[in-house]
Amino acid sequence: MSIEHPLFDRMCDEWEWCWHCEHAAAASEWSRAGWECPWCGADARDMWPWSEVRAANPSLPETPLPDVLYRPSGRSADEPLVMTVRRFRAGRAAVHQGGQAEEG
Repeated sequence: MSIEHPLFDRMCDEWEWCWHCEHAAAASEWSRAGWECPWCGADARDMWPWSEVRAANPSLPETPLPDVLYRPSGRSADEPLVMTVRRFRAGRAAVHQGGQAEEG
């Protein structure tokens, strides 16, 4: 079943990941929760396709477990999220250009 993202011009992955709480949930769960994270209530702006998170972090599983925190590679608990976002976006850009995501 395909679900359209409520804010961005894209279809949702089967699994979406929340930047805010670092949990993954099925897109259908986000939809049922009124496009808020079923874990923390963050809105759909914090929702990222699991396929892109995995592309930048290949050690993550194909299918996430719902009650596991998935931290992008190299992020420590005390690192500001903005640094993780920059590293993730750089890795995502490399993957989209046919390259490898950078470690750390």
